Amino acid sequence: MSSLASKKTSVPHKLRTAAEPRQNILYNVRLSHIEEVNPTVRLLHLAIPPRVQAPEEPNQSDEEVQYLQLIISSQSISSILDLPTPFTFAPGQWLDVHIPSISDAGGFSITSTPADAEALPSLQPTAESLAVEDEETGLPPVDPRGRDPYVELAVQKALSNPASAWLWKPKDEILGKELCIRVGGSFVWPPPSGIDLEKVKNVVLIAGGVDTSSPLLLNQPDDLSIHSRRVSQDDLRTALTGPNGDIKPEETVCYMCGPPAMTDEFVAALRGLMGDGSDRVFFEKWW
Repeated sequence: MSSLASKKTSVPHKLRTAAEPRQNILYNVRLSHIEEVNPTVRLLHLAIPPRVQAPEEPNQSDEEVQYLQLIISSQSISSILDLPTPFTFAPGQWLDVHIPSISDAGGFSITSTPADAEALPSLQPTAESLAVEDEETGLPPVDPRGRDPYVELAVQKALSNPASAWLWKPKDEILGKELCIRVGGSFVWPPPSGIDLEKVKNVVLIAGGVDTSSPLLLNQPDDLSIHSRRVSQDDLRTALTGPNGDIKPEETVCYMCGPPAMTDEFVAALRGLMGDGSDRVFFEKWW
């Protein structure tokens, strides 16, 4: 097969994900932090305006609020008072990233937690806590101003992708720039409503590619086993049924995300091992 025939035409993110659900709100954000974790991956923080995450409601007396509640039918009190809708997302979703100078939005996975997008209140630290850094933990002094809400992306260097190429420009050219984002995706936790979470005893997460290092570094697991070999079907079977084989398919959900060949191979194997529970194997394809 020729190289031209074997190459897949790059499909814009918007077309690849056209069937996926999206929120109907665009949020203005600011590129507030850039960190290169290796030569090909950048972590970006997009700062969300605090007023969006913690809007201050206009002063209303109890009687006025009660009156508003009486006249509201299908609308919420927030929309009546013209308050912004807070930015929210579910673990596993991604962002449409709209860059002013680029016609097509880029699509990037969210690598932060929903809690990072919440506005933290100002603190009242003691004088001692502000004086010096914590020498034992290496933590900086407490910031009495709290922390602005943000959402983090892991962006792989791909100069053929206009959005990625822009986000890999020199830091001093793009830091502080304003962008627009929209949340989308159905590959999320918790799983679809048809699954009874009370019966789920086992959650299996299988990943390959850019995002696998981030959760390991952030969570700092106490017990981490590293194997210098490929994952086998026996490994998958043990993960799905437990070391003693006593976990049933209806007690397990499995999420798979990785490169194309890995995803296709593993999803087929997982569905075969799950049998009647194959509808509990969830995956997402970005190609």
